[in-house]
Amino acid sequence: MKNLMIAATIVLSSLVAKADADTGNTIFPTTIQYENDSDRSVWMTVYNALGLIGDRGCLQPGDSKTFINYLPGFYYEVRVEVKENRDCGGHTLYDMSELRKMNAWYGIYVNIYKKADTYHMSVFNGDPYSPLADEPQE
Repeated sequence: MKNLMIAATIVLSSLVAKADADTGNTIFPTTIQYENDSDRSVWMTVYNALGLIGDRGCLQPGDSKTFINYLPGFYYEVRVEVKENRDCGGHTLYDMSELRKMNAWYGIYVNIYKKADTYHMSVFNGDPYSPLADEPQE
């Protein structure tokens, strides 16, 4: 069984990233990518279909983070907490989440931004710069 798991991991890992010819962006299979375009640090969390934490971390303003090894066809909840302090400490100013089904091999893309005095989160199936991406849902 262990050998089967290793073989499956190698096969999935060996899939070559698909380059988006129009923008030069690379779309990695089975990824969830967060991009923080706001002026505050955010704490990001990915929950799997069972509600367990898959990945988490602090994301500084202007930074992005890609989590790998997520399978298409499953639902994942992406959560963002806009934090008071740069180290992601202090009070949570905004708390946003969305349950999204992983679509094909193009992953999930999460963008955090500030508009006027309010923070927002846009979630796409796939890279938003790819013609294969759907429209954001807020």
